[in-house]
Amino acid sequence: MDTYLDINTLILALVVVYSGSFLLSIVLYFVRQPFPGAWMWLAGQGFLVVGTLGLYLQGFGLPYHVLALSNGALLQSLVFQANALWKFRFASKRFPASLHVLGALGVAVWFALVNAPTSVRIYVFSGTLAALSAFAAVIILYRPERHLNAVSWIASVYFLLLGAGSFVRVVGTATGTPPLTILEEGTMGASMYLAAMLTAIFNMLGYFLMSSSRAESILRDREAEAVDRTRRLAELVSMKDSLLSVIGHDLRAPVSSAARYVRKHLLEGDVDLNTRREGLKVLADSLERSAALLENLLNWARGRQGALDIRTAPVSLAGLAAEASSQVAEAASQKGVTIEAPDGDAIALADSRATATVLRNILSNAVKYSRPGDVVRVGLSRVVGPAGEPLARAVVSDGGVGMQPQQIEKLFLPGKTLLTLGTDGEQGTGFGLALCKAFMDAMHGSIEVDSRLGVGSTFTLTFPAPPLDPS
Repeated sequence: MDTYLDINTLILALVVVYSGSFLLSIVLYFVRQPFPGAWMWLAGQGFLVVGTLGLYLQGFGLPYHVLALSNGALLQSLVFQANALWKFRFASKRFPASLHVLGALGVAVWFALVNAPTSVRIYVFSGTLAALSAFAAVIILYRPERHLNAVSWIASVYFLLLGAGSFVRVVGTATGTPPLTILEEGTMGASMYLAAMLTAIFNMLGYFLMSSSRAESILRDREAEAVDRTRRLAELVSMKDSLLSVIGHDLRAPVSSAARYVRKHLLEGDVDLNTRREGLKVLADSLERSAALLENLLNWARGRQGALDIRTAPVSLAGLAAEASSQVAEAASQKGVTIEAPDGDAIALADSRATATVLRNILSNAVKYSRPGDVVRVGLSRVVGPAGEPLARAVVSDGGVGMQPQQIEKLFLPGKTLLTLGTDGEQGTGFGLALCKAFMDAMHGSIEVDSRLGVGSTFTLTFPAPPLDPS
């Protein structure tokens, strides 16, 4: 059998609980535990204390106007807390500001209904209270992020209980059995008292849960930033090691060799003019390789630091392939290698200079590792990506010496590439394909290789492409 408790004792207990919740939230706010909408939640708790205190004072026979003001404060409390939940969940969207007039409007309506039947006041106040509570519950429960599931359900209990209680009062009034107000009844059952206290406790937990969730989110973001900084630091260390390796081996060797050659064959002894000319040609070739290496090295380092000046626009891959082919045509002619032009064209969203550099490097390598009589083929096509996105593809294939699997694994790693001489003794820098990958990554494209030793290699370049013109 339910035990009944004095109503004034109950409401005073609620005033104490709500006041303690308000003070605890203020303390949390000032010890740097805020969250988006925190001050509005505090304002809502403040209005809740005022409204509950007004309800308590009604027990001492204060005028009807005190009840009107306390009911307006309760409505305003819900509006502020709904606004706080809105900012907590949807920071980028504006809260319906017109709802903030409900508190003042509620006070005005209650003053106007001073002589109206109790049922009318229940419809107005409890109906508005139920609607606002449901609105606040929907805000906090609407598609919460996975880490907010528990927080959302716990924070919604206050609004669900308050809304359910208000809705029951409206339904009871509509069915002809209007409930007595707690002041008219003078007592409240222990079960209702427990429900009221639970409602107060869940409201008290609201600020703590949301501030804790915010702090947890900040910690996750900082952890992700730390992981990203660690990754970038590891990349910088790897880049430094690669630079030292290339500078110490690939760059120092040709420069030192050129210096020794000049001293031995051009400066020392009596050297005729023809010999000097041949020596100058050897020196020029060595310096050109060193300059190419330095340029590739600089561009690759800038790419790793995100400093490449990449400007994408619709470009013709056929035109860029023709340009790259003309630049390696002399070397191909000297070796008896044919570069077969592509049939048709494909339009890519790419940087023209970077794409020309990539195609030139790949065609140069294809010629370098081809034998006399071999054919280097360039194929262009338009394809559809896995997500239905338009792509442009360029395929460069040769029938040259091919590569071993261990070479392919390190093909795009500068300073770690397993260099081999070309079929005519040509030397490489070990940096060209690393630069190609940096350029393709910067253009949001990809580069892939398929190669078999003694059979040849195929390089596939994939670029974003503009959508087809429906006209």
